[in-house]
Amino acid sequence: MKGQSSALRELNFWLSMLLGLSPLWAAAALLIFFGL
Repeated sequence: MKGQSSALRELNFWLSMLLGLSPLWAAAALLIFFGL
């Protein structure tokens, strides 16, 4: 449960970061993230 909570918190952090960036930056970040 602790690990899942941490993952959700990190996911929310990244989502807020992506929403604060431009769509192009968000798309680039997703491509890099899934490309690794």
